[in-house]
Amino acid sequence: TLAGSRWVQRMTASFLVPLGLEDLVATTPDSYFETAVALAGDPAMLREIRAGLRDRVAASPLLDHAHYARSVEAGIRLAWRRHCAGLPPAPITISP
Repeated sequence: TLAGSRWVQRMTASFLVPLGLEDLVATTPDSYFETAVALAGDPAMLREIRAGLRDRVAASPLLDHAHYARSVEAGIRLAWRRHCAGLPPAPITISP
């Protein structure tokens, strides 16, 4: 994927990184092209990635629903505390 300003570009990158596939996230159009050409020219690597993908996803934070729920709950509590303290709304970062 080409990580960029569009939502879908950022989302795809956010799926690949926790799976240990950050090498597939390009930051420039040229590096995207180079990565695509390299993958197209290496079917063995594509088979290897595909063969291990289900296990990578299963072992990744992407499927840790309990942790995600706890993180969202913590963000909501923080927002509520800010509101109760009379503070203005602010971005809340949910860490992995």
